[in-house]
Amino acid sequence: MGNEERTETTDNVEDINVNDAADTPEGPDLADEGKAPVSETEVEVEAEVIENAGEPEEEYLEPKQEQLSEEEETFRERYVRLLADFDNYRKRASKDLSLERQRGRRDAAERLLPVFDSLDMGLRSAKDDATRGGLTAVRTQLLQVFESLGIQKIETKGEKFDPELHEAIAHMASAEIAEGHITDESRAGFEDSVGLLRAPQVVVSSGESAE
Repeated sequence: MGNEERTETTDNVEDINVNDAADTPEGPDLADEGKAPVSETEVEVEAEVIENAGEPEEEYLEPKQEQLSEEEETFRERYVRLLADFDNYRKRASKDLSLERQRGRRDAAERLLPVFDSLDMGLRSAKDDATRGGLTAVRTQLLQVFESLGIQKIETKGEKFDPELHEAIAHMASAEIAEGHITDESRAGFEDSVGLLRAPQVVVSSGESAE
């Protein structure tokens, strides 16, 4: 009888364990505790990333390359424009400087013109060769100074009269000089690369006399 009681007791324990397991609700996995539930959208995005992971990056790089090309072209145009502006400025500054220097040379030459005129008057009135030789030497030196300033004396005697270049103060009959040509010079004239500094005053031949 004792064995029957123990067997019944054991059966009751097994029944209780089975019933407890069946009645106990199935709890969450301990490894998933603390994690937020994953939505369907996140699952789709993750699947798409995994699917495209092995594909080339051309679709991503092409827009970047186009953007870089546009920026490069913009900077290149700006660089070319800056170079052109600087070149124009350099040319304009060089031209202005050249004109300023030329203006300074002309001003210096104009101040020396009365000195040259006085030398010519002295040569016309000189009585002896020593005085004439001294004045001629000084006149030659002054002409060299004019040349160093870019100023040249205008040659007149025997040249055809040019109303744009010469100033006629008289007409005189001449058998040696053809009509319309210069026979004498009463005041020297000068010019430079810019133009006329001072017109020479000249006597123009009217040809042979009628008598």
